[in-house]
Amino acid sequence: PESLDSKILFKTSFCCCSDKMKSDQISLAERIKAIESYNFKFNEYLVQTPGAVCPPSLRLAICHYAREAHSFSASSEKLPQGACLRPGTDLYATIESIDISTTFVNEAIGARVKKTLLTIVDSVVNHQGRLNQVWYDSAIQAILTTPGIVPSNDEDDTKRLYLAYVAFSEILALTSISHAVSIAFMVLDRPLPPLPKMSEMKTEPMLLDWTSLLKQAPRRELDACFSRFSLPGDFNKQNSDFMRISKETWSSMSGSMDKMDPRLGIAYATNDCVMWDQLAEVLYIPSKDLLKVYNTNLDPKVRCADAFTRYDFEFVCFAVANSYDCAY
Repeated sequence: PESLDSKILFKTSFCCCSDKMKSDQISLAERIKAIESYNFKFNEYLVQTPGAVCPPSLRLAICHYAREAHSFSASSEKLPQGACLRPGTDLYATIESIDISTTFVNEAIGARVKKTLLTIVDSVVNHQGRLNQVWYDSAIQAILTTPGIVPSNDEDDTKRLYLAYVAFSEILALTSISHAVSIAFMVLDRPLPPLPKMSEMKTEPMLLDWTSLLKQAPRRELDACFSRFSLPGDFNKQNSDFMRISKETWSSMSGSMDKMDPRLGIAYATNDCVMWDQLAEVLYIPSKDLLKVYNTNLDPKVRCADAFTRYDFEFVCFAVANSYDCAY
């Protein structure tokens, strides 16, 4: 939210259930308990579970940047939502040129790495409606050429390129999760619990060999999405690196690998896919129930998730539709 009015609007959505409503509705206490429980689980996950490509210090930084992103005033002032960009504008370079300050500081993260991560996080959170294929290609190039994100000790350019695709998915997944959690606490008027300390972050990234894990190169089909992606049948399930992927993780990954699934862009993020799915069970709609929301015969008060009703779903859709000038 960028204004008091929108904050009130979203807060009303999350707190719409009162004692006067049916007992099967979600109380404010239930909503708070659900998001607090998920946040505790997510913090444990960050400490104990390896990422896909990014080292622990970068994963933690991404989560911090995503929490602060809605208050990046420099971004909203230089590139306001209503601004119309000239055709051919290099969106990535435009956002990269914005000088963004954050409260999170880690001296071990170089200035160039910080700039790349902040540019992608800011783009995803604050300029989502502007993103396109050219922006994605620029983000991949930035990930590839920024020392410290994709390992540079591998001379195989194809391996590094595939890891850049995976790193993008990882950044996208962590950004969406961390930002969603922080906004939920804000609209529920609850203090945001701290993220883990850097000293607790011990797990190293999986760094799978995606060139042998995949039977064919990552797809690019613009009618599905502008990022690279794969489908379940593209994986070599006899590969030794595939054996390193747990059944739960593969279930989330493969479940995301559908051209109609909005999770397609994070499907390469291995373990982070599981946490995204668990967040959906709290604040969004479980994937198995996703298409049910289009059934007009459903009771509008029915729960869509642990802390989200169909009423909330429609209310937020209404708020977004009235806040964004978007063809979709």
